[in-house]
Amino acid sequence: MAIGGHLGWLARGDTLITSEAATLDARIKLGPVELLAEAFTGQALAGLGGGGIAQNLGPLSSPVRTVGGWGQLNFKPTPPLTVGGGCGIDDPNDDDLRNALGQPQGRLKNVTCMGHIDVRPSGPLVIGLAYRRLATTYSAGEFTDNHYNLAVGFRF
Repeated sequence: MAIGGHLGWLARGDTLITSEAATLDARIKLGPVELLAEAFTGQALAGLGGGGIAQNLGPLSSPVRTVGGWGQLNFKPTPPLTVGGGCGIDDPNDDDLRNALGQPQGRLKNVTCMGHIDVRPSGPLVIGLAYRRLATTYSAGEFTDNHYNLAVGFRF
């Protein structure tokens, strides 16, 4: 388990905007089961890869506060096979996304869930199958997308 933090500043003209975050991470392995998780809270986090769903500032130039995290559970019943799944969320504060008319705009929430199977038979061969569902909520409603991936490769 680990805790972390971030403190930085964004220049907007002659104004400095504080970018800050607090995080909690965990990686717990019990035999063939592994749990990976992260939780975060902060503001103006777009530069760190998605906090606030890539929105540093709201329509009225205030920093976008956000909370989120993800969790993943992997199960390895035999050495060549891994099965897992997880979900993540990034949920900016809707008040920070309101325009001058008081209506929220921009991306209001992201949710992703996924499942995967990885097979690593003897030798360098790797085969993976994964499914991911993405859902983004805007003021106009929720939009979703489904990704299916099949990968075959070699490990060196």
